[in-house]
Parts: sequence; C-alpha cells; structure tokens
Amino acid sequence: MSVDVRDGKISTAGWTQTTELPAADAIHHLHDRGVSSFIYTNVDRDGKLEGPDLDEVDEIAHAVRGRFLYSGGIGRREDLAGLARLRQVNLAGVIVGKALYERRFTIAEGQAALDAA
Repeated sequence: MSVDVRDGKISTAGWTQTTELPAADAIHHLHDRGVSSFIYTNVDRDGKLEGPDLDEVDEIAHAVRGRFLYSGGIGRREDLAGLARLRQVNLAGVIVGKALYERRFTIAEGQAALDAA
C-alpha cells in the first residue's frame, strides 16, 4: 500500500490529482481497514534531492499505528541521519533512489549514516 502526499493531502492518479483528504486522516482510514504497513511518499520532494521534511515525517509517525517506509527527497547521508534521529520506532526504513543512481553516496555509506545516528 502506498500513501502519496502533496502539500499534506493525498495525491492520486499518478500524482496528477490532489484531494482534500489530509494524509493523517487517510492513514487512520487505512488502519480501520486493516492496513498495518505502507510506503509514505512526499511527492513534492520526490526526485529533488533536497531532503525530507523531518517535521512532516515525525507528524506522520505519530499517526501511524503500524510501520511505514518513507520516500521523498533523500539526497545526502545527512538526510538519512536526520530521519534516524527522529527515533520513530514505526519508521521501518527509507526509499532512496536518485541519490544512489547519481552516486551521491553508496548503500554502505547510507547504512553507516543510519547506524551512527
């Protein structure tokens, strides 16, 4: 299951449409239907390598009753360390794409950044 979000609201149709449904409300609806894990993507940041919105991730972590993966904007090892420092036990991992393709850091360097935080 994936929760794609633009400006804090659920984005649909391949990110071409944005609803008025806040992400936290959608997550609560998913929990009510038995979904306990999902991928959360901030589509405003995806592919831009400008880092995650740590306040948003922290807020979403408080709304989640299961586990989630975060995706969107990871461009540096420091971004990974920042996510790890949130200490949200339900943040099970992150998805890093473009930063790895562009060789901004290796998987081993990314893992080390997570472990050090």
